[in-house]
Amino acid sequence: MFPFKNEKISYVALGDSLTAGVGASLFSPTFPQRYRRKIECVWEERVDLYTIARSGLTVEEIATLSSHPRSLQSLVEAEVITITAGGNNLIDAYEDVMKGKSLSSLQDQLKEAQRDFNGFIQSLLTLKKKSSTPYFILVATLYNPFPESQEGDAWIRKVNASIKKLNRYPHLHIIDLYSLFKGKEKEWLSRDGVHPNDKGYEAMARAFCEQTPSYQSR
Repeated sequence: MFPFKNEKISYVALGDSLTAGVGASLFSPTFPQRYRRKIECVWEERVDLYTIARSGLTVEEIATLSSHPRSLQSLVEAEVITITAGGNNLIDAYEDVMKGKSLSSLQDQLKEAQRDFNGFIQSLLTLKKKSSTPYFILVATLYNPFPESQEGDAWIRKVNASIKKLNRYPHLHIIDLYSLFKGKEKEWLSRDGVHPNDKGYEAMARAFCEQTPSYQSR
C-alpha cells in the first residue's frame, strides 16, 4: 500500500560511507539506490532520491553537511529519510586506542558521539515540524567491524542502546544492523573489513524495507 497521497515520493539518504556506497563493487548500486528500487516496485510510485553523504564523516560532520540550505529544503520536503551515522566516530576512537590511548578515551569519544547523535536527531525532528506531508525516518544502529574486540563490542552495544531509545518518537524507526551483521562479517564485509560489500548492502536494503511503514515484501 502506498502510504502517501503525493504523485511522487521524495527520499533523502543521509549519512556516511555506508550511504555513499564505499565497499560496493564497481557500477553496483549503493544501499539507497537498492532501497529506492525496492519501495518503488512495491508502492508502484516514483521515488526521487537525494543523497547527502560523504565517506569518513562523523555524526557532527553529517549534521553540518545537512545544514546547507539545499539540504535543509530537501529534508523538509522528504517523506522518507534514511540515516547511517556514527561508524566513523567508532573507528576513530578504536584506532586511537590501538595507537596507545586509554580505554577511557574510547569511552569519552563514544559518549560524545551519542550526544551528537541525539542532538542531530532532535534538530531533524524540529526541522520536520515544518513539513506539511506525512514522513518517516529510518535510523540504522552500528554493526561491529571489529568483532575480535570484546571491549569495543561492549561500547558499540551501549551506543546502539542509546540509538534504539529514539524509537520512542512516532516518526522514527530503528534498523538493527548490529544483529543483522553479527556472525556475517566475513560474508557481508568488503576486503577492507569495515564497509559492506554488495551482499551486505543488499541485506541492509532488505532490512530497511522490513521497517518501512506500509511496505509489503514480494
